[in-house]
Amino acid sequence: MNWNIENIIGGKTKGWVLAALVYGALCGAMLMKDFGWPGVAAGLASPYVLYVMIVLFNLWDWAPLPFVVFLLVCLGVSPYRDYSVGAAVAKEVMPAMRPVLAAAEKQFAATRKYPARWEDLGIPAPTSRILKRITLDGATGRISVALDAYAFPASAPPFVPRDDLDAPKTLVFTRAPGAGGKLIWTCKSPDMSPVYLPPSCKD
Repeated sequence: MNWNIENIIGGKTKGWVLAALVYGALCGAMLMKDFGWPGVAAGLASPYVLYVMIVLFNLWDWAPLPFVVFLLVCLGVSPYRDYSVGAAVAKEVMPAMRPVLAAAEKQFAATRKYPARWEDLGIPAPTSRILKRITLDGATGRISVALDAYAFPASAPPFVPRDDLDAPKTLVFTRAPGAGGKLIWTCKSPDMSPVYLPPSCKD
């Protein structure tokens, strides 16, 4: 196909404008979830901006490429955001909780009681930028971890809040006594999407 400017302007302007509107609306719809109305505006404007770039840099031989690349960007924003949140949980929260779970297991093996106070664990409180609070339930053995959803890397500007990320989130570690006094830990969340949870916290 001839992508030179005469071919586009000469009798094909209406078709190009229609295609640009469809392309822009598609990108805008995909970006709205994560960027709000500025994302819609960026999507709608994208075909015209890309067209100007093609004209300015004389990229007619490569004209389809910028449109394909930007469309892939639009498609990839939400999956990347989901991945970054899941990675933060897996790389920050889970390693920080391993000493806590090990200390709780040690406490149970020694006393046959679940820790009810932090002092029972005998370890310093773990730190993480997204870990807000750890609550011990001495009656059930549950350990609840409150996460700061606003500290997730994909919750900062220019991203906009999302229903599944705009409130504090919780991970709940539950136990079952195993052989030799050991505890078998499972992890669930009552308010986080499974896409953000590591494999050990999924059904």
